[in-house]
Amino acid sequence: MTKGRCRICGEVGSLTRDHVPPKSTVTTDIREARNLTQYLACEERAVRKVKGSVDFPSICYRCNNDRLGGDYDPELKAFCERVATWIRARYLHNLTLGPLVRVDCRPQRLLRAIIGHLLAVEPNAKPWLPLVDAPMPNSCRQYFLNPTLSPPEELRVYCWPYPSQKQVIMRSAGILEYGKKGAIVSDFLKFFPIGFWLTWEQPDSVSIALSEITPKPSCALDDIREVKNIPALPGRGFSKQLQLLRTLRPLFVKPNVFFDHFRRHFVPHRPRKVSILPEPPAP
Repeated sequence: MTKGRCRICGEVGSLTRDHVPPKSTVTTDIREARNLTQYLACEERAVRKVKGSVDFPSICYRCNNDRLGGDYDPELKAFCERVATWIRARYLHNLTLGPLVRVDCRPQRLLRAIIGHLLAVEPNAKPWLPLVDAPMPNSCRQYFLNPTLSPPEELRVYCWPYPSQKQVIMRSAGILEYGKKGAIVSDFLKFFPIGFWLTWEQPDSVSIALSEITPKPSCALDDIREVKNIPALPGRGFSKQLQLLRTLRPLFVKPNVFFDHFRRHFVPHRPRKVSILPEPPAP
């Protein structure tokens, strides 16, 4: 078992593997995981094979199993199931359900699940390093560990339906809009059926055409809120933007299969079919 410093609470000891996204929200088929360099170069050598999602030996047992697995992941799983039901009806059965999606959730628990898994993302195998000392991760750790806190004022969280089998994990990305000053520090987590975008100190002049799910200060841990106006079609944020990425941080995960357009199946390299949805364009 790996020993080191938990990426969430900072305690030193034995580390457990956190699956990002959690296993309860994805299928367990074999996938290929690439970092940004491998993804852009279409590199096939030394590509990591994963089952369902990428796992990181980065957090302690309590943060992984008690806090994430016990307190917050069930809400993320329920939220994903509700969105997936709509996507299957829309894309698989070709039902017309209107331009917007509305889903109930417990936003405080949902946001802590998203933040916890993003904090656990640590591609570099250096578990003894000190925790990253920066405003966004520091505030997110405090919020995750204290269930009585409201989200940091600087944090805003958006979501949109993501009807794709590709998974994207991106930490500490800088988003620049042409003609605007400064970059928006952003984290992304995208997997079927939902994409999440976390921004830090987003300028008031910047408008993101996605559904915001940031809990209000008055929202208690178990309060239920309706997430309204989730766009039925995937959004792409700004029309003119530049993304600044840290080379080792982004991870791109895709099924280790090819697509049979006629039968609407992904067909693995082994003689076994995995029934999933067709893949329309997604951000």
